[in-house]
Amino acid sequence: MKRLPLFLAALALVVSVVALLRVPSAADAFAAAKVTNARAGVYGYCDAANGNIQIFSKFNNQNQEPMTFWVSAQENGNRCAITFPFKTKNRVMLATSGDNSPRIISVSSQSIAGSIFPSDVFIDIYDSSGVQVAGKFSLLVY
Repeated sequence: MKRLPLFLAALALVVSVVALLRVPSAADAFAAAKVTNARAGVYGYCDAANGNIQIFSKFNNQNQEPMTFWVSAQENGNRCAITFPFKTKNRVMLATSGDNSPRIISVSSQSIAGSIFPSDVFIDIYDSSGVQVAGKFSLLVY
């Protein structure tokens, strides 16, 4: 029986450990949430400063109504917004960054006046110094 040189065995062990410790990406987490108890989810790109929101993937397990995506002009700057066709009040929302750089994702919900169901959810993405930046995000509503 042939033995592997010690450094190859050590390398194989390190690769195995790294594979086990791999942190899932926002896309991985989003894909896994589709089959869990998440009511809805969006994986996209928000560039509010330039009025751009792109959606890569989305799902709505709550009802068959469509979600809408838009950029809202606010007094303190633009914000990416998603209108969900159900109430998001008292729902847990989980947002993660899809970028490799440190990001802060702020999510807030607001019911639409005069409407029974839909809610707007606003997404803001900041860098580690608090400056609004563009970036990928994953948002899950439970």
